[in-house]
Amino acid sequence: MKYQQETIEWVRKEIEPLLVQHYHEVALNKDKIKYDPNWEFYYKAEQLNMFYVFTARTDAGKLVGYNCYFLNPHPHYGGTMCAVNDIFYVVPEYRGKMAGVRLLKFSEDTLHKTRGVTYFFMHVKPDHDFSAILLNRGYSLHEYIYSKVLD
Repeated sequence: MKYQQETIEWVRKEIEPLLVQHYHEVALNKDKIKYDPNWEFYYKAEQLNMFYVFTARTDAGKLVGYNCYFLNPHPHYGGTMCAVNDIFYVVPEYRGKMAGVRLLKFSEDTLHKTRGVTYFFMHVKPDHDFSAILLNRGYSLHEYIYSKVLD
């Protein structure tokens, strides 16, 4: 397996089918919110060095996972750079084979070394809970996030 940092432009064509698969697997409120990524927003955030994409690929180059973050300085803790996870996914056939753990570690190490990130936030859906991996990597439960969709 190869783990690397890539850009949206490089991976967009390959990542789109996986994003659709990911959406169907885990998205809530599919009847109210359609899958429709705002690519221009991602491109602009990436140009501002505020969005990063990390990938897991087979040795043959096939994309099998991604981990994406938005970066920002923490507004309450001056000098603390944060990485807030946007989306994390490993295709089912590569789960349980350390691909996700290694992708997570590669992402953390790269952002820490290159951008000085010291505070990482990951989102975990209760019905697709991978928190055991995060706890094993030193994460702790920070807060609960609730959502509501209005008609």
